[in-house]
Amino acid sequence: ESAAEAIRPLVAHGGVVVPFQNGVGSGERIGAIVGAERVLGGVAQIAATIAEPGVIGHTGTMARLRFGAVLPAQQPAAEALLAACNGAGIDAELVADIRRALWEKFVFLVAFSGLTSVARQPIGVLRADPDLRAALEAAMREAWTVGRAQGIALADDFIAQLMNFIKHDHWF
Repeated sequence: ESAAEAIRPLVAHGGVVVPFQNGVGSGERIGAIVGAERVLGGVAQIAATIAEPGVIGHTGTMARLRFGAVLPAQQPAAEALLAACNGAGIDAELVADIRRALWEKFVFLVAFSGLTSVARQPIGVLRADPDLRAALEAAMREAWTVGRAQGIALADDFIAQLMNFIKHDHWF
């Protein structure tokens, strides 16, 4: 909220805000302050870790931005952002259903971050241990169920897709 208050004057006469924060509620919180029409949805996909205090290390090859309009009138701004990203060589994707994209990341991240923290183990250990892998899948399924209950169009086989995704080392 304090960041949204600080940027409100910057977008008061145009422009948009694209929060690339983890979670599913930041856009609405920012929109309550700067105006919902000024907030697109955004998902950052990157494998990173805190290398040391104040230093973030990029640990994989994945680095992509996904974003989209929340309201139909925002489509031109979303398309302009895509063009700017493409021009700058940034791997970016304009998605039709940004709410689903936000929940797709949330389903994965809430389970992944929670379980790696509780187990104090990296993803490789979670993948290899049958009990930890089952716990990871159960946690993702619980978040998926909440998203579906919220009306998010998460694919029926989304958990299977995620379990297949974590088999590969390309992202961490």
